[in-house]
Amino acid sequence: MATKEEHLDKAAHNEKLAEVLSQTAFLDWAVTVFFYSALHYAHVILAINGQHPTSHETTGPLVRKNTALKKIRPEYESMRIASRNARYYATEITAQHLADVRTDFNTLRTYIRDQLGLKD
Repeated sequence: MATKEEHLDKAAHNEKLAEVLSQTAFLDWAVTVFFYSALHYAHVILAINGQHPTSHETTGPLVRKNTALKKIRPEYESMRIASRNARYYATEITAQHLADVRTDFNTLRTYIRDQLGLKD
């Protein structure tokens, strides 16, 4: 089980990679890695509540039920769908798709970091 700090570290690590990928032709992977960073931010909140999901199937219901994550559920869900579409359905990811995901990610990231009292 990863700790709150380990999830924060992994979220930051993934965010850096997503930013690098955003400057390449691999926008599908940028979208996916932004989602995985968001997933670790959500896992921080879940870990604080003693919940440690081990799959997407177990994470989704916990995110939907967690009152602390209620405000950013739409952004999380939008990123999850964009990532799934890029990974499994070969959806072409345009610069606009990436911009939308980045906006959702920044909203989610800012909200969770504020909830944790963390500064950038």
